[in-house]
Amino acid sequence: MPAAAPQLRIKFRTNQLEHEFGCPYQLGHHQYANSPQDADLATLPVASGDIIIMGSDGLLDNVSELEMVQQVKQLTQSGARPGAMAQQLAKLAFDNSVDKKRSTPYSRAATEAFDMVYSGGKPDDITVLVAVV
Repeated sequence: MPAAAPQLRIKFRTNQLEHEFGCPYQLGHHQYANSPQDADLATLPVASGDIIIMGSDGLLDNVSELEMVQQVKQLTQSGARPGAMAQQLAKLAFDNSVDKKRSTPYSRAATEAFDMVYSGGKPDDITVLVAVV
């Protein structure tokens, strides 16, 4: 009998740090850069088998939490390692970012922020890190 599929769910998500919609905090050496002290610090207990996904706004603006859970569940069941999971999530984010008709977290937020219908992904740099405890 095959092993039961893991019950995956989002346990925690950091706050999105923005000066205003579409203007996220950014580290850098320019005059308007944010400093590391502006970042939120969060701690949370983890257990063996937990999967930690860290990503830039290029991931989080283009892939919903539900899509991430579904993708990671499928990848986990196929025996994918964390590096392969990160690559697949980055590919999904890229594919969604160039889809002009897709409903994405960014398109839903833009629709609300600008009181107009916005559809499609948000082309951006995409960074994804996956770790399994």
